[in-house]
Amino acid sequence: MIYKLNKITFDGGLLKQKFAYDFYKENYKPTGVVIIFDGSVSISYDFPHFMQDYPRFENSINICWEIPNLNSLGNGFFKKLFLLRIKEELIKLNLFKSVDLNKNDSILIRFDDNKTKEINICLLKQPEQNICLGFIGLDAKSLKFNEKQKEDFSKILNDIFYELTNSTFLDSIRTS
Repeated sequence: MIYKLNKITFDGGLLKQKFAYDFYKENYKPTGVVIIFDGSVSISYDFPHFMQDYPRFENSINICWEIPNLNSLGNGFFKKLFLLRIKEELIKLNLFKSVDLNKNDSILIRFDDNKTKEINICLLKQPEQNICLGFIGLDAKSLKFNEKQKEDFSKILNDIFYELTNSTFLDSIRTS
């Protein structure tokens, strides 16, 4: 779901508890749901791995997910796979000299002037009641996306999420 009612500042609070039902009601999916929204990132919620120098984004594409029946290892794997797919889509745009994903799960964009910029924040919450929550914020300002590009890329991210969760769900049924 791409949430467009207004710009939202992500402060980490959305990861305090399950949130998907509040947004989806009758359309909640057993494979998980994603909310993608335009806004900013200014984390104030106390995360165990929070660092004082966490980047703040004024203009970002924010992705929050809730996936049932997933443990913390699975949530970590999902995040890494999702980041790899985001990296692939950024490469396809052909707007940057290079796009890399480092071992700290940071997407690094290299521009034509050889300057490199970290463009994302990732947060995961330990599962409660067998439900995992996660967040990725992409700095649209550093990506130099206009409003149309942000909207188009949000649609791609939405499609990636459901492709990953639906195909994984089908694989888990086949192995049961």
